[in-house]
Amino acid sequence: MYSFLHGVPWVHIAPAIIAVIVGLIYLKQKSIYLKVIFGILWLLLLPNSAYIFIDIERIFLHWNSLNVFMQSVLILQYLVLELIGLVSFLLAMLPLENIFKTWHIANKSQIVAIIILNFFIGFGIVLGRTGYTNSYIVLTNPLKVFFAAMHIVTSINLLGLAVLLGIVCSCIYFIFRKTVVSYTKKLV
Repeated sequence: MYSFLHGVPWVHIAPAIIAVIVGLIYLKQKSIYLKVIFGILWLLLLPNSAYIFIDIERIFLHWNSLNVFMQSVLILQYLVLELIGLVSFLLAMLPLENIFKTWHIANKSQIVAIIILNFFIGFGIVLGRTGYTNSYIVLTNPLKVFFAAMHIVTSINLLGLAVLLGIVCSCIYFIFRKTVVSYTKKLV
């Protein structure tokens, strides 16, 4: 009856953590070739770190069938899930701040780059949700990714959702950016 406690939203934590790990491996690489490989992997996995944010909509799937105590447990579960999503998203952005520092990118250009990257993250989230396209499918079935991306681009609703998610991700990141920057300085 309460199998939702082990349900779908928790499976999104693993890809988010993998995105963070790949980003951290990228930061530690000295070889330019490995940095490029892990950088590409990081970009592919980055939307997974923010994908957890949209799982909040699933809270209503079981809501009406639960008593008040279990509704409280469900709220707690989603609070923890969203907190994990926030932390994984911020940690997954560490390589970006490292790139800004290493390449001496001006502040105005950093802001533009963050916003553009977050719009791509929003697009990736919608791609994952509507096209059931995981990051590895970019490598194993690029045609599926292409058609799923075309579906989003030709749908005003899905494109609008991608833009909205890009705005949300940008706002979240700018709120916590100072913390991420200071953590990047300590890590690298």
